[in-house]
Amino acid sequence: MQKTTTKVSTKKKGGGRHPKPENLPIKRRLIDLPEEQKVGLIKIREEITEQIEFRPSQFYRLHLVRPVYAHPKKEHAPILAALPPQVIRRPGVGPGFIAHILVAKYATACPCTDRRESMPEPACGSRARPVAATSMPPRTC
Repeated sequence: MQKTTTKVSTKKKGGGRHPKPENLPIKRRLIDLPEEQKVGLIKIREEITEQIEFRPSQFYRLHLVRPVYAHPKKEHAPILAALPPQVIRRPGVGPGFIAHILVAKYATACPCTDRRESMPEPACGSRARPVAATSMPPRTC
């Protein structure tokens, strides 16, 4: 009599970035080529780069829209406008968001664990604040 054993694969779930919150308002900013560079080209699509941005008392999603242009006879590769300079390359957050975090951490001496208290609640009110945040006494520093 033979025993059959089966291996149960416990594959670790992959990491990656968390999805951006869907409940934040979206603002679009068009970054286009100068008119003299677009002569004789046709628009084929748009490249959209999404960032989380912060303006005092409001978080929002910023869509940087860059039209892609190509030559009708495919004489050269498609061209598009360059992204504006970024504070941190490829993180998906804008300079306003980074400035907010740095001011909250260093200027107001707010530890990273208290960050949820300073961020605004979603408009729909579906997310409740953490229990620890509501039961803690206010900070005195």
